[in-house]
Amino acid sequence: MKGLFKILIGNELHTYTDYDDIPKSFTNLIMFKLDDFDEPHSEDDHKEMEKNGNLIHELMKREIN
Repeated sequence: MKGLFKILIGNELHTYTDYDDIPKSFTNLIMFKLDDFDEPHSEDDHKEMEKNGNLIHELMKREIN
């Protein structure tokens, strides 16, 4: 999944453009922005958007405080 993700690891801010590149654990999720789908949206696009809604929650579970 492509987008813009800013992750704090210790005191360092890391930027990722692919969800799959984000480490399994990190200090804090700072920014989460998925790339937009081209319009008009297809049925497959809508299914993918629904699935992607859970990604932010999955990332938040990886935070180590």
